[in-house]
Amino acid sequence: MNAAIVVCKGQLFVYGGLFESGSRQYTLSDLYSLDLHKLDVWKTLIANSLNSSEWLGSDSEGDSSDDDEDDDDDDDDDDDDDDDDDDSSEEDSSGMETE
Repeated sequence: MNAAIVVCKGQLFVYGGLFESGSRQYTLSDLYSLDLHKLDVWKTLIANSLNSSEWLGSDSEGDSSDDDEDDDDDDDDDDDDDDDDDDSSEEDSSGMETE
C-alpha cells in the first residue's frame, strides 16, 4: 500500500510502499518498471532487500501495560452503564407481547 506510481514515456514506474506483518510496518524501497506498450515483463530497477533491514523500534512497542490498565477502567465504567440499560430494558419488555 502507499506505493508511488509514475508514467513517463510509455513506462510505468512503481516505487516502494508499505508492508505490514503483525504489529510491525516495513517501508519498501524497491523500484520496478513496466513497458505499457508490451505489458509483458516487470523490470526490477532497484531491488528491495528485507534481509538487510533493521528493526528500529523496541520489541515491546505497542504493548504498553499502562494502556491496558486504562482500558480495564473504561470497561468497568461501561459495565456500570450496562446495568442501567438492563433495568430499563426489563421495564420496556414487560409490557410487550410475543407471538
